[in-house]
Amino acid sequence: MMKPVIALAGALALSGCGVTGAGESLRQFVVEEAAEANDRDLAEAELFVCQAASVGAIKRRYGQSYNQLRAWDQLCKGAKGETATGQPVIGQPVKE
Repeated sequence: MMKPVIALAGALALSGCGVTGAGESLRQFVVEEAAEANDRDLAEAELFVCQAASVGAIKRRYGQSYNQLRAWDQLCKGAKGETATGQPVIGQPVKE
């Protein structure tokens, strides 16, 4: 993961920071590649938060308030599917 970032940063530095036409093309390439990498990273993070984390970890992190639990539930609806009753997937939050 670090090698592509270092390579792209080095290429950008060597391009004259966009002073030339070639530099501008390289900058655009770097921006596009970084966006794609960030999209992949976000998808992997959502996969972990929604499907790979333990129920206990989710309850400890998001179960402290109803709003946090609903936010987790809304984020993960695409990954988990809606519950039949429309309730959060992991149950009721811990009372504050």
